[in-house]
Amino acid sequence: MLQKKKAPDFAPVVINQVNNTSAIWQARADGTDMHELLPGWSRPPSECCGTWTSDGKCYIFQSTREGASNLWIMPDRTDWWKKVSPEPVQVTTGPVQFGSPIPSKDGKKLFVIGVQPRAELARYDSKAADFVPYLGGISAADVEFSHDGQWVTYVSIPDYTLWRSKADGSARFQLTYPPMRAALAHWSPDGQQIAFSGAMPGKPWKVYLISREGGSPQAITPDEVRELDPTWSPDGNTLAFGRVDPFQSDQTFIVLLDLKTRKISQLPDSKGIFAPRWSPNGRYMLAISYGNGKLLLYDVKNQKSARWKCLEFDTAEAAVPGVRAHLFSSAGQFVNRPIDVDFVRSAACRFRRWCRYLGWFRAEAAPRLAAKARRAWTSRAISSGQELQGDKTPRSVSSAL
Repeated sequence: MLQKKKAPDFAPVVINQVNNTSAIWQARADGTDMHELLPGWSRPPSECCGTWTSDGKCYIFQSTREGASNLWIMPDRTDWWKKVSPEPVQVTTGPVQFGSPIPSKDGKKLFVIGVQPRAELARYDSKAADFVPYLGGISAADVEFSHDGQWVTYVSIPDYTLWRSKADGSARFQLTYPPMRAALAHWSPDGQQIAFSGAMPGKPWKVYLISREGGSPQAITPDEVRELDPTWSPDGNTLAFGRVDPFQSDQTFIVLLDLKTRKISQLPDSKGIFAPRWSPNGRYMLAISYGNGKLLLYDVKNQKSARWKCLEFDTAEAAVPGVRAHLFSSAGQFVNRPIDVDFVRSAACRFRRWCRYLGWFRAEAAPRLAAKARRAWTSRAISSGQELQGDKTPRSVSSAL
């Protein structure tokens, strides 16, 4: 992706690469003399989103180092006779993440976007008919319980480190450390290992394994390719994950790794599909079509005759492109897909809140829900306070607020 910026003589461009790096390049307005603007200035390079001041004398850009995004300014290097240091000067400093700078027309002010990532872990209390803090309301995401319900793993925000603890919050232990960023962790069926997606600076996202007791995360393959969303087979012998190429959809597919033999194979007919989720009974696999976000279902037990089945709503309003929070109920009979409900008022709950609610439907049949029925159905699922156990739906319903 190239982004052209106006300048008196040169036009910087940003080239985003697959390995989580981005560098600012410079070229003349006619496209000639292209070269990297700041070669070797930061390793790995992570610069983007630059803009010129209105007089064209300074260039302001965004640079991310050790997870912190800040703004830098540098003079126009074409005026070589001026006694001005060509090195960039830092303009902002954290903990707020700064980006997308826009100078004012008079050049005296700089408008930016400042973000400080935070989350709040919550659970739905059926008695109180409301969401209440869980584990003290810590700033965390990507929460998953072990199969026996005794342990929980989550990613701390904003440092994106992986933690585990008992379900009551005791025995809390940090599993990964910066500069690695962790996401989408999943427990092995026996509760002894955790598979997760992790990224080091300048490297693509990879799938790692780590013991519940800690230690060094181990990449499951040596390949320098983007790997995402690991999921365990019910017997714990196989990991499925997505290999994703953002530029070539035919190079995006689901991989099966036999943990005993280390043999790698491609799931049949999975090109252009990623983010797999194995059902607890081992029969089905959920995944997402890369690009349009459609939710797909595959019969793993009948691979020879199986085809991916689209579990999609009739209305475009009901689709949630790119969402990855899909999962199975504990018995594998129901499928979850988040449904955006802009505004819900429930007489039973008596609360108003912007939320993303969880909708459940049977895996065997694609739902046919009109928008009006969908709203009523999701509201009813929440207001009834379902915290179902055993072979039905999950023990709790959470929201992203």
